[in-house]
Amino acid sequence: MKRIALVVALGAAFTLTASAAYADPADSVVKITAFTRFPDPNRPWEKPKPKEGSGSGVYIGGNRILTNAHVVNFASEIYTQWNPADEKTDAKLFAISVDLDLAVITVADEKFFNKRKPLPMSVQMPKLKDSVAVYGFPIGGAGLSITKGEVSRINSVRFGSEGHGLQIQTSAALNPGNSGGPAVSGDKMIGLVYRGILSAQNIGYIIPAEEVDFFLKNIKDGKFTGKPRLNTLTKYQPLENDALRRSIGIDKSVTGILIFGATPDVPLKDMDILTKIGEHAIDNRGNVQLGEGVSAFFTYLVPKVVKNNNIPITLRRDGKLISIQLKADTIDRSLIRSYGNDPIPYFLHGPLVFVPTRQEDVNDFYARKNLYSHESPLTIRRTDYSRFPGEELVVVSAQFRHKVANGYFDHSGQVIKSVNGVAIKNMRHLVETLRDAKDPFVKIAFAEESSESMVFDRTEMENATEQLIEELGIAPARRGSPELMEIWRGKKKTP
Repeated sequence: MKRIALVVALGAAFTLTASAAYADPADSVVKITAFTRFPDPNRPWEKPKPKEGSGSGVYIGGNRILTNAHVVNFASEIYTQWNPADEKTDAKLFAISVDLDLAVITVADEKFFNKRKPLPMSVQMPKLKDSVAVYGFPIGGAGLSITKGEVSRINSVRFGSEGHGLQIQTSAALNPGNSGGPAVSGDKMIGLVYRGILSAQNIGYIIPAEEVDFFLKNIKDGKFTGKPRLNTLTKYQPLENDALRRSIGIDKSVTGILIFGATPDVPLKDMDILTKIGEHAIDNRGNVQLGEGVSAFFTYLVPKVVKNNNIPITLRRDGKLISIQLKADTIDRSLIRSYGNDPIPYFLHGPLVFVPTRQEDVNDFYARKNLYSHESPLTIRRTDYSRFPGEELVVVSAQFRHKVANGYFDHSGQVIKSVNGVAIKNMRHLVETLRDAKDPFVKIAFAEESSESMVFDRTEMENATEQLIEELGIAPARRGSPELMEIWRGKKKTP
C-alpha cells in the first residue's frame, strides 16, 4: 500500500500557559518551500539536482518554526511565506529528528514575525471523537487550507530508532503539502499531521504533542540527543500460544513476554518472563493498556518511567517475581540506520564504490541482487543491533565498467565480508585494510555465501582508480568522503 507523507507542524518551543493570549491558527501557519538534495549512494561524490517541494510549518515563538523533518531534510535552500502573495523569506535548519519526523527552522529577519503569536499546545492526549482542524498549504490551491474532522483512532507506532510512541488518526482531509501544519482541537494544538494513505479516504495521522514537547525541550543547543531507549532487550516472543504456555508451566494468571537469547552483559536470563514495566502490566503481546481502549508496545513507557538512567521492570523467573533495573541510553545502536541529516561516507577503489548501508537504500539494493536477498545480511540483519561498537554493513553501491573487472558479475548491492581474509568491521576499517594491503592481489569476499569472490591485481586496481576518477570527473581528493580520505592518507587511525 503506497503512503503519502503529510506533516503537521505543531508545538511551541515552550509550553504556553492557559493564560497566554489565544492565537488564531490561521495567523501562525506558514508555507515552506525547500530545495532538497538527497544523497545518491551510486555517485555519492556528486550533488544531486535539487528537488523542489513544499510543506507547512507553525510559528512556535522566538524566531522558530516547527515542521516535519521530511519537509526540510537535506535542504540546500529553505524559504517561508505567510501566504503565497508574500515574498519568500530565507530560513535555515536549526534542529532535526528524522525518526520522529520533526524539525525546527529559524528565520533571521525578526520583522517576519511581526504581529504573529505562537499557538498554545496541549500535551494531553485527545479522546476519540474529539474535533480536529488541520491548517496548512496542501496541493489544490494557493492559499491557506483548513479541513475538519475528528479523532478516529489512537494506536501504537514505531518512530524508527526512537522506539514506540502513539499516533493519532484523524478523519480530516489531508493532502501533500499539509506536512508541517498544526492539528488543532479546541483552542490548542494536539500534534503534527505527518502522513496519510493514498489509497484510503479520510485517514491521516498526527504526531502527538507529547512527542513534539519532548523534541522541543531536547533541542536547546540545536541538536536532538534522542529519547531514552531500551537497548538491552532484543529478543523476546509473545506468550499467546497455549501449548507454549503449558510447556513452561504457566497458567492464565501470568501475562508478559518470553525472553530468549539473553547475553551475559545484561541482568536477564533465557526463559525470563517480562511482566511489568514500572507499575504497568505487560500483556501476552508485549503491550501495555493506556486507558479508553488505547494500548502501546511496552517500550513506549521507557521515557515515562526512566529514573537516573534506570528502567524498573518486573520479571517472573523460576516461578518467582523479581524486580530489577535495566539501563537506558540515548544511543542508536541499530546496525542499519537511516541517513538522518548527514552525508553518506563513501570510498571509491578500482571499479567499486563502497558505502555503509542505510535503511533508505536497502530496497534498491534488494532490487539489484534479488538472487541473494534470502541470504544477505541486508535481509537477515535488517532490524539487528550492532554486535560491537562501530559495526557497519559495508556494501558495494556501484560497480563501474573497467577491464580489471572483466568476467565478474555486477556486485552492487552486496555486503563485503572480508578483504584478503580480514573481516571488515566498518567503512573506516575497510579503507584502512585497503590502504595497508601488501599482497600482490586484493581478494574481496562477500557475505552472500553463494556469491563469487573478486580478485584484483593490487597495482592494476590502483591504476584503475586513477583512470576512473579522471573519466568520472572526480577530483582525487574526493574519491572518498573527507574523514575516509584522511584515513587513506594515513592521517587518521581507526579506533
